[in-house]
Amino acid sequence: MLTQKLYNNTSVVGSLLRLSLPWHRPGFLLVTYHRVLERPDPYYPDAVRLSTVEAQLRLFKRFCAVLPLEEIITRMEQGQPLPRRCVALTFDDGYRDVYTHAWPLLKRYQLPATLFVAVEAIERGFLWPDLLRHAIRQTPATRVALDSLTDYGPYTVELRNEADRLQAVRHLGSRLKQLPHSQKESVLRELVVKLLQVTPEALKIQDLMLSWEDLTALSSDGIDVGAHTVTHPVLAKLSEHDAEEEIHQSRQVLEQRLGKPVTHFCYPYGKASDFSPRIKQLVAAAGFRSACTTLPGLNRPSDNRFSLRRINAGLRVWKVLIKALG
Repeated sequence: MLTQKLYNNTSVVGSLLRLSLPWHRPGFLLVTYHRVLERPDPYYPDAVRLSTVEAQLRLFKRFCAVLPLEEIITRMEQGQPLPRRCVALTFDDGYRDVYTHAWPLLKRYQLPATLFVAVEAIERGFLWPDLLRHAIRQTPATRVALDSLTDYGPYTVELRNEADRLQAVRHLGSRLKQLPHSQKESVLRELVVKLLQVTPEALKIQDLMLSWEDLTALSSDGIDVGAHTVTHPVLAKLSEHDAEEEIHQSRQVLEQRLGKPVTHFCYPYGKASDFSPRIKQLVAAAGFRSACTTLPGLNRPSDNRFSLRRINAGLRVWKVLIKALG
């Protein structure tokens, strides 16, 4: 608790930054958020508390040069220098709390950000991991047997308590992530029907994701919108044709709905095994100017624009900032 209070104190962190290495390290740091919540949610462990986000934004405003990703990429392309402690802020997927919680803070501190949106999140109101979480969290069942997950008989998942349910979310999420889209949809359909007695098409998860109206308002009010595929798959697991469709269609739909260019991309999951040199080529060929990963670290001006590194927000962001940008 004391550590959290210290890291949420802008003056303390600013002093650490000033006392850290004095020379300039050319480069920039991309910080990524997913959900921004008022209180922790065990089903969304990568969410960041609203109070922590506000503390981070105060720090970025006071001690860092926060630039739009668009400006950073332009400077990279043109060989222009970047300011000291250069940071860009990004949000992934399209959760509505970006609109309700993060955007008011960004406006208060006058900080730019890029929002990477998976089209299906807006059109269906959830992504497949959210569907998995919702079904397991809301069901009264204490066990479910899935016939579509294995060829060797039903795969039984215990749901007796919250510990079981959280383990089921982690385990099934890891397995489903590796499946082809059609098979993944089949398993999820069976899971939702058995646990909630409703089909995925009929399911509504209220206010989880942005609406098109929300996204249009954010875009009109200064948020840069980037593409994050349509269905949030592991691109490296798809055929080249399907990967190309996910990349191209995500840009096309967003540009049509928003009426402005969409020039930056973000790989779903973003680990080294989730994309490939060929996927990077497809992103570039689709007309994007950059692509973000979730590989941690500082980006240098000479780095490849289609494999940009990012760090996940949270208490650890302070330590990374001090180490990387000092």
